[in-house]
Amino acid sequence: MLKFNIFGIPVTVHPMFWVFMFIFVALFAGANATAPIIILKVLAFFLSILIHELGHALMARRYGAPVRIDLHGIGGQASYLLPNSTKKKTIIITAAGPILQLGVGLIALYLLAPLAQGTLAAAFVSPFVWISLLLAVFNLLPVYPMDGGQILHEALPYNKKNIAFIVGIIVAALGVLIGLAIGQFFLAIFAGLGAWGNYQRLNNK
Repeated sequence: MLKFNIFGIPVTVHPMFWVFMFIFVALFAGANATAPIIILKVLAFFLSILIHELGHALMARRYGAPVRIDLHGIGGQASYLLPNSTKKKTIIITAAGPILQLGVGLIALYLLAPLAQGTLAAAFVSPFVWISLLLAVFNLLPVYPMDGGQILHEALPYNKKNIAFIVGIIVAALGVLIGLAIGQFFLAIFAGLGAWGNYQRLNNK
């Protein structure tokens, strides 16, 4: 288990994070991918997800919350206990993750990607850019429990929060159709799980 501090925030990377990342990258890396290329892509995922969780953690700490980051499975979580919590603070903290990830991805796209062309570094920079941009946008989709779904859920009045789950079902169902239409079955399965999760939450309200 890897443990370290970044900007004074404790980070724990669980072993299964690496296992799932290597499996995921190996499945989609192509038959000609070498071990160094796969390792670089796994590290690109690691850095991008860490930056995303740092966005949440740094903003929560700014509001006085003790924070920690855990990377596990195929994602991560910034844990915090917010004193004097408000809707505005929660929404800002939730949005900070994908916004920082998107910002760093854009900086890498315009500054690092041109410099890395034709070098081994491109095998890291290029995946890092697109992983960051795609995950940031993907996380902002209004499908609970992704960041966009959490923001919508938090922004709605207490007696209207079921709308967030209805929107999540619709958006996720569209994701299933798009995934099937373009032959991206992993997307279709992931979106299907999102639709089912929101359906269950809607019925439990």
